[in-house]
Amino acid sequence: MNLSICFECEYLAPDIYQQLEQEYWKDAISATLSHLDEGNNCTGSSELNFMSVDPGTDSLNVHAFHLYPEECAIVKSQSLFTFE
Repeated sequence: MNLSICFECEYLAPDIYQQLEQEYWKDAISATLSHLDEGNNCTGSSELNFMSVDPGTDSLNVHAFHLYPEECAIVKSQSLFTFE
């Protein structure tokens, strides 16, 4: 088995973050797994976490997204498992 991992963290301007947040909410609806953390924060938004899993015949691709409204940050990771 081989594993490749890619990670990215973006800090955005509040208006751009809000636009992307709306798009990610739509993606989360069809995600393999999603979680909403409705903690108390000053932005009125909730932290959103979701994963999409794409199985292949000899691979497994996992995309994870984590949205942090107080920091206007989006963390994205991708893990690709290949089986030989």
